[in-house]
Amino acid sequence: MKRISTLALYLSIWGWGYGVAIAAEPSLGSSFKEWCLKRESLSDEPRNTVEVLLEEAGASDCEQADDYLSSRTELDLSSNQITDVSPLSGFTNLSKLYLSFNQITDVSPLFGLTNLNLLNLEGNPIAQPTCPVSPPDVCRF
Repeated sequence: MKRISTLALYLSIWGWGYGVAIAAEPSLGSSFKEWCLKRESLSDEPRNTVEVLLEEAGASDCEQADDYLSSRTELDLSSNQITDVSPLSGFTNLSKLYLSFNQITDVSPLFGLTNLNLLNLEGNPIAQPTCPVSPPDVCRF
């Protein structure tokens, strides 16, 4: 009986810890403010993107940066060593997004940016270039 209790306790603790690890990163489509407020717990790649966005906004305050960035329709983040575009997934007002010459390999987090009419991804090591938005000619690889 003790073995079963110990095993159950171990599994419940392991399951709880796993849930906490997953909850550390906001979901796709979350506001930049949410990504920013959790930046200390993010892995290196999305944290770098958050830092680039704070610099672009010229602010260290997450709410001020979110207000500024969310109101933009054009954003140029070219040549910033960005690898993870997940923190950009909430910028649904964007019509033009320049991400050329970064280190992006996966653009799928951008699928929700349906107002884009230009997505520049030139110079990124994307193995299978597939435009995450429609129409596909929005993307430049």
